[in-house]
Amino acid sequence: MSSLFGQVLNRRREPRSPVRARVYMTRGGDRMRRCIARDLSRGGAFIEVDPLGLRTGAPIQVVFALDLGGVTKLHRVSGMVARLSWDGVGVKF
Repeated sequence: MSSLFGQVLNRRREPRSPVRARVYMTRGGDRMRRCIARDLSRGGAFIEVDPLGLRTGAPIQVVFALDLGGVTKLHRVSGMVARLSWDGVGVKF
C-alpha cells in the first residue's frame, strides 16, 4: 500500500478476507515455522511470523492446515515474500 496525500492506495489485484488460519511456512531447506495467516486472497496472504532471516523476493512454501471436522487436510502453495513488517510478512502466491 502507498500513501498519497494522506489517502491509502491499495494495489492488490484480489480483495483480501480476514481469517485466522493455522499455517506452516518454510524457505529452502529450513524447518517449518508454525504461523497464523491473518488475511487471505487468491493472490496472497499476510502471515504473522517473526520476519528475521526473510527478505523481500525470497521464495517460500506455505502449508495451510485445514481442519475438516476430525480430519486435517494440508494444502501446500509456493509463494514469494512481497513485503516485510514488524509483525509478519506479506506473501504473493
